[in-house]
This record gives sequence, C-alpha cells and structure tokens, in this order.
Amino acid sequence: MPAKKVTPKSAILNAAVTLISQKGLSGVNTKNLTQILGCSTQPIYHAYKNVEELKRDAMNKIMEIYSAYLSEEVAKNKYPPYKSYGMGYIKFAANEPQLFKVAYMSAEAKNYLPNFNSLTDIFGVIAKSLNVSKEVAQKFHLDMWFSIHGLASMIACDCIKFCEEEVSRYLTDIFFGLKHVYLNKEN
Repeated sequence: MPAKKVTPKSAILNAAVTLISQKGLSGVNTKNLTQILGCSTQPIYHAYKNVEELKRDAMNKIMEIYSAYLSEEVAKNKYPPYKSYGMGYIKFAANEPQLFKVAYMSAEAKNYLPNFNSLTDIFGVIAKSLNVSKEVAQKFHLDMWFSIHGLASMIACDCIKFCEEEVSRYLTDIFFGLKHVYLNKEN
C-alpha cells in the first residue's frame, strides 16, 4: 500500500496566501487550493472548518508579513521610530504590492483583518516626539497617514517607483510641515 500523502496545515495556509497574492481573497476557494496543493478537499476541511476560517488565517499571516517589515525597519535604527513605521509600511507596499492591495486597498479585506490595538503605541511615540497630548497625536497621525497611505498605494499600483531616499525625504517634509501646523495650533 502506498504511503498516504499528508498536506500540513501550514502548506494549506501558504497556498492561500499565494492565491491571495495572485487572485485576491476571492481566489481562495477549494478548487484553486486543490490545484495548487495537488490534493483533494479532504485535507483542507480537516485543517479548517470552512474557507472563511482559512481566509482569516491567511489575512493574519499577511499581517505577520507586514509586521515583519515594520519590525525590521525599526530594528535598523536608521530613522526615528515614527518614521520607521511609515517606511516599513511603504516598503511592504513596494515589495509585496498584491498583498498590500488586498490588505489595505480592498473593501472585502475588512472582514478578515485582525483588530490591532498597536496604534496606541504609535500615538505614544508621536506624543513624546512632539510633546503633545495623545488626542493631538491621534489627529496628527491621521493627517500623516493620508500622505503615507497615498504614497504606498501609488507605489503598490506601480504609478511611481520606490526610491528609499526620495520617500524618506518626502516623509520628513510632511512630518515637519504637519509638526509646524500642529505646534502652532497648540500655542
């Protein structure tokens, strides 16, 4: 009797992430998964209750990939902490454009994205850097994020090319422009 082929849960999850990068969330279905994995649907339903659960795990995996970009950028210590977050976000868009588009530019992803409470850390970094309240830091971050997300989206859509030096200069200019506005509002 031939050995039974085992399809590990991690292989199913990786196949789902691959499908998301190629076809979006709607591409994650049993037909596509069985084609990539070369198996029946049985191992998929053994590992996951349903495709929705697999999609949720795949989106969590994409957020882990994104978090790795942030952690790497912060660990380099090349930029101030807040700027490192923005650079990590933009590098994720540049290096993983399809995953970025699904996670941050698609309406259907909102049903699968985890609820992160890590923004309070970012607000603390801003508040400390600017010597403002956390409420003001939240508003500052929103204004800053419009520019960061716009730039990342344009890079992910290949409207502009990623150049780290130019992106760094742009983020610095936006940061200091907004800082001037917000500090003058405070006074």
